This record gives sequence, C-alpha cells and structure tokens, in this order.
Amino acid sequence: MCGIFGYIKEEKVPSQTLIEGLKILEYRGYDSWGIVVKQKDSFLTDKHVGRIGKAKTSLPSNSLGL
Repeated sequence: MCGIFGYIKEEKVPSQTLIEGLKILEYRGYDSWGIVVKQKDSFLTDKHVGRIGKAKTSLPSNSLGL
C-alpha cells in the first residue's frame, strides 16, 4: 500500500506538517516513510524504515514538500 502527501504554499510551512499528513495515511503493518523539502537549488530528505509513530524531523520549514 502506498500513500503520498504533499504541499505547495506561498508561505513556509513546518516540515513536521508532512509527517502529520503521513500519519493519517499510515499503513497498519511493516512500513517505510520519507519526506523531502526543497532548499534553494537542492532537496533535503529524511528517510526511515518502520512505522511513523512519534516521529519528528529536523528539516527546515519550506513552501514545497512531499
């Protein structure tokens, strides 16, 4: 099972918003998850194996995330 959550906003949104969106879509078994945000001319990623649970991210706030 796969779920994708993303946002594009004019104002910057905390990256934790992506994790909260993924929690809503979380599968009830073995899983993996990751998020990516755009920063200037590159992308920053945070990838993990397992359930999301009480995950936090240190990625910066951004106007584009997936």
